[in-house]
Amino acid sequence: MANDPSLRAEIGPVVAEFATLVRPDMMAPSILTDAEHRNFYLTARETMLGLALGRATRGAKPVGHERPVLARLRAEAAAIDSRTTGGAPHPTAHARGSTASDSQTSARGQPRRPAAPAG
Repeated sequence: MANDPSLRAEIGPVVAEFATLVRPDMMAPSILTDAEHRNFYLTARETMLGLALGRATRGAKPVGHERPVLARLRAEAAAIDSRTTGGAPHPTAHARGSTASDSQTSARGQPRRPAAPAG
């Protein structure tokens, strides 16, 4: 399936359009100030594309590893912010969320429902 030419024909144009929309040179220069920021941006872009394709093939359900992947991206973003701003959070840090809130809110920022008791 990974190298299926018919699948590539279907999703190839979508992937190409997405990549064009989120090209690094389309971002504000103040965000991608150096190689570290640019590399993180490209990593996050490719990750989000992969997770979106995963959901597309699973009826919009998240893949099992989505949460830890996003938590890792958030942690890396926070580390980059800390190194480049001397510990002050980036002005858009609230938009990214934090790993601390992951257990309390859904991916859409809605309060998470308590887990059903095991039984």
